[in-house]
Amino acid sequence: MIHIYLSYLGIQGKCIFQKEKFMNSFDKLVSQHNRLIYKIIHSLKIYKEYEYYYNIGLQALWEASLKFDGKSAAFTTFAYSVIKGRILNELRLENKWEVINQLPIVEPHFFNTLQYDTYLEKESILHYCNGLTLNQKRWVIHTFIDHETLNEIARRYSVNTCAVKSWRRDALKKLKKQPHTSN
Repeated sequence: MIHIYLSYLGIQGKCIFQKEKFMNSFDKLVSQHNRLIYKIIHSLKIYKEYEYYYNIGLQALWEASLKFDGKSAAFTTFAYSVIKGRILNELRLENKWEVINQLPIVEPHFFNTLQYDTYLEKESILHYCNGLTLNQKRWVIHTFIDHETLNEIARRYSVNTCAVKSWRRDALKKLKKQPHTSN
């Protein structure tokens, strides 16, 4: 028997399943509703990070199978609403994060008017990077010194943009926690 705690899904209590029985029934459920997940992703016009949202759909399908009571509607209708709601919620959270952490837009002529020494600028920026990992430092340097986009940084290091977004998110968290000191 496997004890699965579902509190992270918002389901209170403890569910006990026999491993083989549960996995077989969920595999069957996935094969029956696989096209439903793809249809929802397609209807929401998601083309970036497709696999990520497919996995969100699978998690929502699992949640729907656990919460379904059979009284209100057919399972497919119930699963559709749970899956679409979960994917929309994830899109909303991602968009909110992008808006909050968006860098201010600076006019291109602004940089032409600045007289600065690149070496000193890099050294002063690296001073604030104490406590950051190598990848987080890479994001800071390529964003603020080289003025590269997330996609350019991802191509440079042969990773996907989700990884670079993770570097950015964690770097910003750490930088916000640092005390502000003036020299």
